[in-house]
Amino acid sequence: MSAMTYQVAAFYQFAPLPDFRGLREPLRALCAGLKLKGSVLLAHEGINGTLAGEACAIGELVGELRDGALFGGRLDNLE
Repeated sequence: MSAMTYQVAAFYQFAPLPDFRGLREPLRALCAGLKLKGSVLLAHEGINGTLAGEACAIGELVGELRDGALFGGRLDNLE
């Protein structure tokens, strides 16, 4: 039995997200598909979250947030 490597990602960025309500379900589905656990807050002002999961899943999420179609490059300074 191999040990899994888990990571925690705590992230935020102030960015205009006037469409934040429409982003909630696609983001929830993405996180569920990656088997991530935690919380993400979306608002007009930006995003704030803490999620945990397998290291590769965290990497996929961060890539999607920064470069994926869902946020269209608006989270390019994700901390």
